[in-house]
Amino acid sequence: SPRGEMSYVINYTPEPFVYRGRFNLEDTSYEMRYIYPWIKSGNEELVISLKNIKPGVWTLRLFPEFIINGNYSVYLPNKNLISPQTRFTDSSSDSTITLFGTIKKVITVGAYNDRTDSLWIGSSKGSVIKRPIKPDIVAPGVDIIGPYQNDDYNTATGTGISSSVVTGIIAIMMSYITSQEEESRNLLFSEPLKTFLMLGATRKDIYTYPNIGQGYGILNLRNTLAAISNNIE
Repeated sequence: SPRGEMSYVINYTPEPFVYRGRFNLEDTSYEMRYIYPWIKSGNEELVISLKNIKPGVWTLRLFPEFIINGNYSVYLPNKNLISPQTRFTDSSSDSTITLFGTIKKVITVGAYNDRTDSLWIGSSKGSVIKRPIKPDIVAPGVDIIGPYQNDDYNTATGTGISSSVVTGIIAIMMSYITSQEEESRNLLFSEPLKTFLMLGATRKDIYTYPNIGQGYGILNLRNTLAAISNNIE
């Protein structure tokens, strides 16, 4: 804890046991729970929950029984659920895409600033250990104008915006595919659609693709429709 108090050391057990304790100086209670294998990744997961947490620098200490590669990942809750001041003191931005965005069949979209021709600073990067490179592509997601309440318009920024743009593009792609021959409809699945997005993406000469920031490149509708047309013919 910030005042130097330590929890007791917990060890992995196959039983779903919840370890509970309290930091008396901070008056902060904690719960720790091991899950292995975690069904979503096959790795070991340790969940730490702190209640009535106090400001300061909290330290995690790991005591390995066996070291395979020495790699581990630590995640905080979604930033919308915690204080803006809550952060890691020495974090890496190279693996910030959350687990569900790393799934192979999911189309993972980063946010791109098309005005400054650069990746938006808040766009998460991948990939997670032993998983494919993510994001798949990036799309405009900074100061995008869209419908707002009371029949008005407003601007918004974020990967929720860029993924919405890609969702609209995918609707156009699916409409185009369904207008072609009947045999083409086997392309109406996430992986073929994602492949077309990758094939049509714009790639800058100064970068190597795929990469953990832009994936396979920047969304390009014209090139994507051309890639679909070439493969259908």
